Amino acid sequence: MDITQYQKDRAAELKIFRQEYTELKNNYDRLLNQAIFDQRDDLVVQILEVNAQIAEHVRDFVGQAQGKFDPQTISDLTQEIIRYQREYEEVKSSRDRKKTFQKILNKQTHQLYEVRNEFNFFLSLLLSAIAFIVLMIFVTPSTPLISVQEFQSPSTSIQEMNEVMGGMMRVLSRNV
Repeated sequence: MDITQYQKDRAAELKIFRQEYTELKNNYDRLLNQAIFDQRDDLVVQILEVNAQIAEHVRDFVGQAQGKFDPQTISDLTQEIIRYQREYEEVKSSRDRKKTFQKILNKQTHQLYEVRNEFNFFLSLLLSAIAFIVLMIFVTPSTPLISVQEFQSPSTSIQEMNEVMGGMMRVLSRNV
């Protein structure tokens, strides 16, 4: 099998899954919002059905995807299954369903808030780094950063050097 075709098939499979998953999640959120304001039993049943559909959809995909997708994707989806199963149990066993629905929506809102704060932090860090670099560009002098030092002659004179060399030559000639 051609590698590029395999990657295309895998990407298409993941795209289809994501689209279906997003539709189910949007439907779930819509039903939760509706159930907070309208206390009907049929909405609770619909919420439980959609919750079960989401968990089943993710479970089926994870079962088929073993070895096809990176472990992080599978791990994230497994966490999603666990989360939806917990929410299902909370709704099913809850006496005050309105508070339970609000709690579920607040968890999602809180997660979005945390992600947004993290994004803002890294964005401000990036903008600060850019501002620092621009500042350093304008602050550095216009002269070259590397300057060539002039060669300075040693403090001994040429006459002294000749005397030292002559003495060395005499010592070497005696040893020969």
